[in-house]
Amino acid sequence: MNNKLGQNKKLETEFMIKYNQLKILKICNSPSYEVTTMKYSKATNYALHTMVYLTLAPKGKSVGVEQLATVQNLSATYLSKILTKLVKAGLIESTPGVKGGYSLVKRSSEISFLDVIYAIEGNTTLFTCSLEHETWSRNEACVIENVMIEAETKMKDELSKKKIVDIANKIAVKTKHYAT
Repeated sequence: MNNKLGQNKKLETEFMIKYNQLKILKICNSPSYEVTTMKYSKATNYALHTMVYLTLAPKGKSVGVEQLATVQNLSATYLSKILTKLVKAGLIESTPGVKGGYSLVKRSSEISFLDVIYAIEGNTTLFTCSLEHETWSRNEACVIENVMIEAETKMKDELSKKKIVDIANKIAVKTKHYAT
């Protein structure tokens, strides 16, 4: 029995080492990520990283808030607020107790970036015209707003296609730790 606990602890330690060596936070600061036209909150950034981390965790294993916070250099209190939103959205679940923590509710192949963004940011439009255009557009929708809505729709379509497991597997290629 002690041998099995020792093996589990060893696997858990190896997992943490591989994850930390990869330094996902550094990857996201690479030049290919510099070009951005939209800005999401840091909470969304941390939520996406958390979801990838949970995807890479051993199947059936809950990960504690302290461990999740340590990996991302965050306070557990701040991360707890983010985790609460992910739980409310039905993306993760919380297991209480000594061996408790957080784990995915759905398969990671079913969770999109858009799901995580909506959980943190909400489902609102990014742009709403603040001007009255009745005098020059005959009560039609603002043409600027139409352009922005079209762009937002394309962005949402793209983000809904991107799955958490796809990113986890890109990381796994480097660490040889594949997501399930």
